[in-house]
Amino acid sequence: MIAFLVVMNTQIFLIEGPTVSWLKVLFLCIGSVFSLIYLKHNSKIFIFGAGFYIISVFCASMISYNLRTSTIFYMGMFVFGFCGYCCLLKKNKIPIAQFTDFLKYFIYAYAIVLLIQQMASTVGIWTDVLNMGVRFENRYKINSLAIEPSHAGRIVGCLGYAYIKLVHLCHNYSGIKSFFKDNKTVCVAFLYFMLFCGSSTALFALALVLCFFIQKKYLKLSVPAIIALYLIIPLIQIESLTRVKYTMDAVLTGDQSEVIEVDASAAARTGFYFSFIENFNPLDGSYWFGHGIEEGSSYEIHSEMSIENQIGGIYQYGFLPFIIGLLFVYNCMFRVFSIENAFYILLLNFSLCSNVAYVWGCLMILTTIGFYSKKYKHS
Repeated sequence: MIAFLVVMNTQIFLIEGPTVSWLKVLFLCIGSVFSLIYLKHNSKIFIFGAGFYIISVFCASMISYNLRTSTIFYMGMFVFGFCGYCCLLKKNKIPIAQFTDFLKYFIYAYAIVLLIQQMASTVGIWTDVLNMGVRFENRYKINSLAIEPSHAGRIVGCLGYAYIKLVHLCHNYSGIKSFFKDNKTVCVAFLYFMLFCGSSTALFALALVLCFFIQKKYLKLSVPAIIALYLIIPLIQIESLTRVKYTMDAVLTGDQSEVIEVDASAAARTGFYFSFIENFNPLDGSYWFGHGIEEGSSYEIHSEMSIENQIGGIYQYGFLPFIIGLLFVYNCMFRVFSIENAFYILLLNFSLCSNVAYVWGCLMILTTIGFYSKKYKHS
């Protein structure tokens, strides 16, 4: 189980390369076998997962003249590999305290690798040996153990949230001060990574994590503090923070072209939602069954204004698989009204159809939170 989580939430270039990872494929295939072996112990997740996959394949096959079968097979590996992970999760005997230790050391690993990479970048070293990926204009914006900084921001955000929530279950801290007092080192490592990896996505993930500590009695103080922070961001002169503010300003205009002008990278992410809103049309039959995935064709995922760039792969697979996917998520992973769901909506873009490893890796982390929460409360 631990090995599965590590493999799905890292990308080591010297072992896996920068694209499709043979190691992840191996683990997903093994997970798929486990999902069949332990079917009777995990029938609910398997049924929902299989239903989502079958409907998605049906819609794609019905529309596509020359179906891109590799995408279909890869999607099946992710879905049933995830089901297999859930089987391992239910059968594992790792205590919650030991699992939180694993989360802590995983966060340390991301932070230490980032620090080493940033030191190497400072002296002009850039090498795969240190798992250094794409160069950015900001030489301190580095990917750490993921493919790129934005992926790493999402992963470490999920790891940090999982650690905070599960440690709170064990110790029942009264607030952020008491939590920080007992967890100084991991807090420093987590904050260093989220603030200095150079990704505005990481800052957004950090904001979601900190929402855990907002209590009703502090709401009157929290709102003015957030507004004040938002207003003084230009004075702080931290690039990633400034990007977040200007992007938020542009998003609030409701005009995607404004977001593109401010930050093309952020626009590639907000584009999912703008495109979904502009093209929402449940009265159109093709909207429910999608437009298919053709062999030899591709769509530009970073084309900020593209109709193909919608949440949950709606353009390719249709709105029906999207709805089935939501049933899969909310019945088998986490509740609708939860911070976990905020991660899924705002950072993962409902991406069950994306065939991207870090998305499923994050979903594994978020699902594990629910498993241990239920187990601890019933013990």
